[in-house]
Amino acid sequence: MSWTWTMREIRVFSLFSGVGGFELGFPQGWEMVGFSEVDRYASSVLKYRFPNTRNYGDCRTIKWEEVPDFDLLVGGSPCQDFSIAGKRRGLGGSRSVLAWEFIRGLRSKKPAHFIWENVK
Repeated sequence: MSWTWTMREIRVFSLFSGVGGFELGFPQGWEMVGFSEVDRYASSVLKYRFPNTRNYGDCRTIKWEEVPDFDLLVGGSPCQDFSIAGKRRGLGGSRSVLAWEFIRGLRSKKPAHFIWENVK
């Protein structure tokens, strides 16, 4: 199965944004409607790169009904509990519980697409 994005404007929300690595690969014309990042240094990079985009901060406190609608949710939640290098606690681990926040965003906003990234 293959699919392609049309070049129309896609509205994107990014969870666990870091310095905006996901966003570097998006075509021009895609609109960032919001971020969720708590690290102050990463947040300062996001503010510089996307000065007109709101950082909603801690994903656990986002009121999704207040977030503008978007077509694509992206994010890579902390993966230490999933990683083969970690303790493999899965969704029961203290860091992996943030994956549920990604799912909460999906359930609340129902975007047409999502990309959830994890490393081996």
